[in-house]
Amino acid sequence: MLAVVKKPHTEITLQGAGAEEVLRHIRTKFKVELLSSDKDDEATLRVRDSEYWQSQVSSGSLLQGYRLKHGLTQNKLGERVGMSQVMVSDYETGKRKLSMKAALKFAQGLGEKPEKFFP
Repeated sequence: MLAVVKKPHTEITLQGAGAEEVLRHIRTKFKVELLSSDKDDEATLRVRDSEYWQSQVSSGSLLQGYRLKHGLTQNKLGERVGMSQVMVSDYETGKRKLSMKAALKFAQGLGEKPEKFFP
């Protein structure tokens, strides 16, 4: 199962026989959102429906995540897509709004689908 503790922000993956017990203990101390579970229960929340996703995830953070997943610096990604490092940074930090045209460039440079950059 995958859980998110809101404050302090912590993402936890729990597996094995004691996972439920550990989760119960964590819930005594922290507010927890359960994002996925081995069981199909009502406590499970789709990631995109979580408060964390809605408040913390942006096009820029998704772009940064995929860039890092592919092991690229902002410079290297910029070279691949014909942009400066500063422009890539501006998209990642939200100083520039990610358009579909820019998303298509990044998608091609990263080998990803452009819709992955939109929460």
